[in-house]
Amino acid sequence: MKQLFSLFSFLCVLFSLMSTTQSVAQTQAHDSRVQSLMVTPTGTNELRLYPYYYLNSGEGVQVSFDMMGDESMTLGYKVRHCDHNWQLSPISPAEAVSGFLENEMDLPRVSRATLVNYVHYELSLPNADCTPKISGNYLLHIYNVYEPEKTLLTVAFRVVEPLVSITGESTSVTYADVHGRYQQVNVAVDLKGLRVLYPSEELTVVIGQNGREACMQSLSKPSGIAGSVITYDQHSGVLFPATNIYRKAEMLSDSYNGMGVYRSYTRGGRYVMELYADKNRAQLPYQYEQNNFGRRIIRSTDTSESATEGEYYEVIFSLESEELPGRVYLAGQAFDFMPMSERELHYDRAEQIYTRSLMLKQGYINYLYFLCSGDGDMLSYTAWTEGNHYETPNLYTVFLYTYAPADIYERLIGVLELK
Repeated sequence: MKQLFSLFSFLCVLFSLMSTTQSVAQTQAHDSRVQSLMVTPTGTNELRLYPYYYLNSGEGVQVSFDMMGDESMTLGYKVRHCDHNWQLSPISPAEAVSGFLENEMDLPRVSRATLVNYVHYELSLPNADCTPKISGNYLLHIYNVYEPEKTLLTVAFRVVEPLVSITGESTSVTYADVHGRYQQVNVAVDLKGLRVLYPSEELTVVIGQNGREACMQSLSKPSGIAGSVITYDQHSGVLFPATNIYRKAEMLSDSYNGMGVYRSYTRGGRYVMELYADKNRAQLPYQYEQNNFGRRIIRSTDTSESATEGEYYEVIFSLESEELPGRVYLAGQAFDFMPMSERELHYDRAEQIYTRSLMLKQGYINYLYFLCSGDGDMLSYTAWTEGNHYETPNLYTVFLYTYAPADIYERLIGVLELK
């Protein structure tokens, strides 16, 4: 374990020298009543774990979520343009968005025939009242119209204007001594005649793994320039912990135990789904299975209207492990929008097991356990809980931003999906 911790510390220093890690995830619930958040690209059949769409293409994003309880609120929203680090742009909101700067969401729908009451909300962008009109990063703020100063939910999404061609590869052949536990992403950008005088100052490449905003890394110094093609590889590439295949569970009905469910029962007027205890995989050999990159699917075999008739279960997670030198959390699309305190597991020293009980809506979930050793932003470090294996299939997304001296905002001019 001491050797593993030394490697962990070494890689933290290495990454700080090679690239810039982005800030903590921007999509986040600020109220514990917000559950089952889904941010889904529309108008495309492509798998996009980071929600984005192409400008003026007919595509968009749909945001859906539940508010627990039976109180139906009037919710408002506003959209603000940001740079690649999610800092607000210096332009006015009216320059980035056409329509009204603040709007009300459509009326919600109340849950039906469920033991746990909730109210379901949906919002599609762009719409007749609000349309982002320039490329870049956007933050959607949702709030109670009678308490506009209190944000209930923040959602991050991107709008792309495809001006360049991006190619790349993810490889287990890295340029650092990381013992086969990491993967490297190399990128080449063809500017196609786009005028860029100082690539190191005007271009920023941002790369993410499996849709996790918190572990994205950015590059600004290319390794080579040949005509219109700029490359970021060798020591200028980006290293990511290879992680492991996501664990999975399926809870589609209260009438039978789905995949990964050990037993189910009722308690306190609600259904409980107790999952099989997971084993710490840090020292176990790699075993290939289909990897769904942390995705979540909300559905039920009992109804076709999962949005309002899907049931909530109390789901019990457990990880058998010796006590680890940090806090253990759940990661995956079903959890990443939650505050860290809501997805932290608690350790029972007598039983040598980490446990957490969470209310989750019916459906399919992918998840991993990860260790945070103190700074709150170590989402991608699974060495203590899952292990890191170079063979693990991961989905990488590459975004290219430009901010020329004459520009007043940062534009998002290209995107690439890599498996």
